[in-house]
Amino acid sequence: MSKLAVMTTLCVGCALGSLAAPPVTDGLKFWVDASDATSLVTNDAGKVSQWNDLSGTGNHMAQTTDSLKPTYNPTGLDGKPSLSFNSTNVLFKTGSLLCYSNHTAFLVAKATSFTENDMLGSGGTGVGDILVMHYTVSGNNLFRGHYWGASGVATKDSAVKTAVAVPLVYAQRMNGTALELFRNGTRDAIQPFSSFSPTKKGIILGYRSTGGSSGKCFAGEMSEVLIYERALSEGERAQVEAYLTGKWLMDYDPIAATPVTAGLKFRVDATSRQTILTNAVGQVIQWRDLSGNGYHLQQRLTGLTATNQPVYNPLGLNGKPALSFRGTNVLLTTAATINASNHTVFVVAKATDVTANINWGNDIVGARVTSAGGFALNLRNGFMTGAYWITNDPPAAITGLVPFTFAPTLFEQRLDDTGFNLFRNGISDGSAAFSARTNVLVGISVGYRTELVNTDYGFIGEIAEVLIYDRALNESERQQVESHLTNKWFTAVDEGVPVSHNLKFRVDASDAASVVTNELGKVSKWWGRGETGYYVTQTTTNKQPTYNPHGLRWRPSLSFNGTNVMSLPFNAINYSNHTVFVVAHATSGSGAKDFLGSGGTTSGDILLMNYNNKYRGHYFPTTNSAAPVSIDSVSATVLAPVIYGQTFSDTGLRIYRNGTLDNSKTTGLSYTNVLRSVILGSRSGSDYFVGEMSEVLIYDCALTDEERQAVEAYLYEKWLRDRRGTLIRML
Repeated sequence: MSKLAVMTTLCVGCALGSLAAPPVTDGLKFWVDASDATSLVTNDAGKVSQWNDLSGTGNHMAQTTDSLKPTYNPTGLDGKPSLSFNSTNVLFKTGSLLCYSNHTAFLVAKATSFTENDMLGSGGTGVGDILVMHYTVSGNNLFRGHYWGASGVATKDSAVKTAVAVPLVYAQRMNGTALELFRNGTRDAIQPFSSFSPTKKGIILGYRSTGGSSGKCFAGEMSEVLIYERALSEGERAQVEAYLTGKWLMDYDPIAATPVTAGLKFRVDATSRQTILTNAVGQVIQWRDLSGNGYHLQQRLTGLTATNQPVYNPLGLNGKPALSFRGTNVLLTTAATINASNHTVFVVAKATDVTANINWGNDIVGARVTSAGGFALNLRNGFMTGAYWITNDPPAAITGLVPFTFAPTLFEQRLDDTGFNLFRNGISDGSAAFSARTNVLVGISVGYRTELVNTDYGFIGEIAEVLIYDRALNESERQQVESHLTNKWFTAVDEGVPVSHNLKFRVDASDAASVVTNELGKVSKWWGRGETGYYVTQTTTNKQPTYNPHGLRWRPSLSFNGTNVMSLPFNAINYSNHTVFVVAHATSGSGAKDFLGSGGTTSGDILLMNYNNKYRGHYFPTTNSAAPVSIDSVSATVLAPVIYGQTFSDTGLRIYRNGTLDNSKTTGLSYTNVLRSVILGSRSGSDYFVGEMSEVLIYDCALTDEERQAVEAYLYEKWLRDRRGTLIRML
């Protein structure tokens, strides 16, 4: 046996490695944490026979049967430690351990099965028991909680479906009047109940009882579990959730820290997808604070419904992620959080419309109140405006100097000891002097100034990032943050194709602003880059490919599923001499799979495809589709990212893969000087491509070998070089 630890006495106050205690310890009766490897006892295969309780009560989890033991996984929960449960594993301690009549339980887990899978139980389904599980109802994967009282059971399903294989902080609380469920800090369900029992029960991880049940035990990764033998207050629950969220969920996305952190009280960033909890149709229930203060935005407050939730839009602002607000949407903190008597606010947003209300305008951010200490940043009467409430209405206000535009913009508001300053895109947009202040705490609202949205006053457009400091940044600090946000959201990076002459068509998925999508990522138009501006389009939704920000070697692409096609809506390119490059990852090479055509198989057409697991190129000099100039690759199709190339010149047809000549054919056939289109994903509506496509370049000439090699080197550096600095093997 390999013992990572054998621990007999543990306490919350003891230093266990670098493990920090939870922020609330009163009533904590059980705590296991996979990030403390010394609390685990395993065999050589990593099977866990004991998971030691860190609360100090000695409620250690154990399992003696090898087939029922979970497995320690140092990177199981998106790169962080966990125990892997395979739907047959269970750990437990039985006996009269805890009274669950009032309790709060937290689990950090990533489920991979939802049919009927228990996460946490206490020994069964009798009086005094609890059960936290996943259950599928009418095709919906739901989070379900239970408490069995003296007479009857309190049980409730989550209102929102659970995302598959996503790390979440689950919580269940029995508070004396009701059973409540929470996910990532947002209340997900509540069931009134008051029939309690003093019966004490055990603790079971992975199932409701000790024996397990094949297929009904938890399936997925479990990293941390805390159980309190009391109902935590709202403030305490928020503290524990912030601790768990910051520890397990906050660094899945590569979010760069803002260059100024002193006084940063609130930060939300749409590029961190894991901080945005949505329902099945993308409506945002919670947007989690990245400042570390736990001031998460949510929408489930009295008087608000799903219609008041903004929608996550992965390409909303300059092709980058944002939340779409439509004038009636708002997200808010649940409590007063910030003293705004001095403050600096940054908002990256794009207004798409305004209402004609000249008294209020359309609010971007606010403080949930329009009374003493409140603030607001809005768009009114064509200008950016700022407001601060010294007492009640009317507020001290300032109006910008220059009309705003419906374009992505960095809005800023600063209030210091002397007065207001407004900035747009780093340029001063007005100032006003006043010195009165009110030192009270206020909340934060995004999309409107207060809790209930008046349909005339809410923000209309996209919001991508918000930072709020409880102090006035100095000029140097403000400029650092401006530079950081400008480079992140507004600077387009284009290395530039090394050969630009005769380049007639170019589309590039790394320029997300060139990809026009709906809220589900379906691509209706892919704008061309370069002088011609030629583009491809598709108006039928079920034929549209899907934008995938990490589709081709962690880089952006369009996903084609075997029914998708996009086309240039007119004939524009003469292929009589041509050079074509396609960066793509085919996921199927059998049969006929076209990735680039020009409209058919008639005079002047071209076609690049995979056919029966070979890469095949074509040029059609006549109207006889049975007699094109065509050639197959020598080696088989590789289902991996590839730079496909084809040239047709006076000497014939050549095909290339990743810069290497794959085959050639000499021909004396005449050319056909006609204009043809560009079709991506098919030749003309059949034999569809399956896979990822990232960049396409078409020249209406045969490039020289030196020119071709320069373009291939550019594409290789851009798409196929390992981001971590290691070259992948050229296929």
